[in-house]
Amino acid sequence: MTIVTPHDPAGAVEFHDGIADSWSAAYRKRSFRQRLRAFAAIMDREVREGDRWLDVGCGSGVLTAHLARRGAGVVGIDASAAMIHEAQGVLMRATVPVTLRCGDARRMRWSEPDAFDGVLCSSVVEYFDDPSPLIDEAVRILRPGGVMVVSVPMRRSITRRVQKAVRSAAMAVGAERFRYLEHSRFEIGRGELPAWLGARGLQIRSAVGFDPVVPSRIHRMADPALMICTAVKVA
Repeated sequence: MTIVTPHDPAGAVEFHDGIADSWSAAYRKRSFRQRLRAFAAIMDREVREGDRWLDVGCGSGVLTAHLARRGAGVVGIDASAAMIHEAQGVLMRATVPVTLRCGDARRMRWSEPDAFDGVLCSSVVEYFDDPSPLIDEAVRILRPGGVMVVSVPMRRSITRRVQKAVRSAAMAVGAERFRYLEHSRFEIGRGELPAWLGARGLQIRSAVGFDPVVPSRIHRMADPALMICTAVKVA
């Protein structure tokens, strides 16, 4: 395994530094296991042996390892040094060859254009006021016809609305709930997704709703917490 530093800190980075040592363990929770299954199904379909994939916001390396187990050459990048440290341990135990980089995925000058067959971007865009530069940079290093798998929070998600209300009520009495919402900024309407990704040079091939609470059978009537989009870079 190769590890490359340094990184560009920010408020969200400090938040993730603080939760890094418990992040892999979070995948024992039902909601995390459900999300992992959703991404695993997409990886089964999209990742081919010998492909080169980039995991943007790789965190502790759980999804990174899943990419590598499917025979891809993988680079994982995260702005949190603590997450990269955790990923080092996860990937060593998984015995899969991965290059880890600690840095800002909006400025990946170390990579030439069209270098990757696929880009995974799970639970990342929400931590930017405007994630467009992040997506633009990921598209730059994605080959024409390459695949991006990106999860995007929905503005009208019932789950996110309830979590925000609970957080506000808790803060009023000096308690802390759903702390990630302090840093989770970006949301989008479901109907806006095709145009937003299209402006970045991506065409949506499929979009699957994920929600830890709201059943999938009613996602057409009530927005899920996330839409997991599989999109192709238009040549």
